[in-house]
Amino acid sequence: MRLAFVLWLVAAPALAQSADLQAAQAAYEASDLDVASARLDAALRSGALTTAELALAHRLLGILAVADGDDQRALAEFAVSLALHAEQETPTELGPEQAALFDGIRAGRAPLRLQLQAGEVAPGGRFELSHATPTAPEGLVARYEIQASAPGSDPWRVESTGASSTIEGAAWRGAELLTIHARAVDPHGNVVTEASLDVRKPPPPSELPQPVAPPPKRSRVGLIVGIVAGVVAIAAGVGVGVWAANRPVQTSIEVAP
Repeated sequence: MRLAFVLWLVAAPALAQSADLQAAQAAYEASDLDVASARLDAALRSGALTTAELALAHRLLGILAVADGDDQRALAEFAVSLALHAEQETPTELGPEQAALFDGIRAGRAPLRLQLQAGEVAPGGRFELSHATPTAPEGLVARYEIQASAPGSDPWRVESTGASSTIEGAAWRGAELLTIHARAVDPHGNVVTEASLDVRKPPPPSELPQPVAPPPKRSRVGLIVGIVAGVVAIAAGVGVGVWAANRPVQTSIEVAP
């Protein structure tokens, strides 16, 4: 059993800071599975586990489920563990069929990401923040905790169980830049994944570049009238020139007396 933990710790060395999780590991290594199960339950309910610790807790729960002969629960726990931390070895406690299923989950599991997108910021600073974890196993993410921080000001917070949160204008604290930090948490409050996003307030309308109005378009009728007038003027000029050229020249001769 100890080999499984050695392999895990090679992949993720900064795990098991939770006292309950450490006690669960120790009980598991001592083959005291009932105590291990109880301490894992306490660790989850603490709501204080990091993402890496949460992955380890669900891995251990999966191994305990295998020991109980509950393969369905084991696969569900492994799916959560692999979603949280994909780079882990197959537990040596698994039989060939269970190991193949574990490897299949790992190979087909897309990375767990918290996606954030800010909507259009209204003049007062209010906007909608969309958040989603589309690749999370069902039931893993219970809510989103949002913290909006303006430089040099206390953070503004909101929670949501839906697909978006409303960020009010008060969150800006008079600043032009707002840093959004969001956490997806499980039903106990443990961190599943997190992400950040910077949002800038648009400038006031008076500071926006004003569009240059295009020159007025001449109507089709006006264009035709202009063309006709030009043609008439040209024709008149040509006629005058022709008339002047054909006008007879009168010559007077004075005879001396």
